[in-house]
Amino acid sequence: MATIEEVRHKAGRLLGVVRYGQALKPEDDLLLTETYAQVYDSLKDEGVAVWASAGPVPDRVSSHVSALMAFEACDDKSVSNARYNRILSRRNVAMPEIRRLTQPSYESLDEPVDY
Repeated sequence: MATIEEVRHKAGRLLGVVRYGQALKPEDDLLLTETYAQVYDSLKDEGVAVWASAGPVPDRVSSHVSALMAFEACDDKSVSNARYNRILSRRNVAMPEIRRLTQPSYESLDEPVDY
């Protein structure tokens, strides 16, 4: 499970505002904290946020959540066209993958029978 801080840091690396091993600047940390809340709320509305808002993010979806966060913060950080295109391509894959990874493998439509 990835912490919210790790997810924010990954989004910051995608945006190019921080390198691996460095700490986020306070203004970038605040922006990504707000962005995480927005992304989490939209995922919750979609019914695919299977973790608590303040809890750890499942590893299988953490990079996809970071991609969604980076896309949301692109305008605020005014990234280059090449970086924007990379983030956009990750964002386009993120929602279908999150849906796929959080969907239960099997759910029976039949009522259980108690013998």
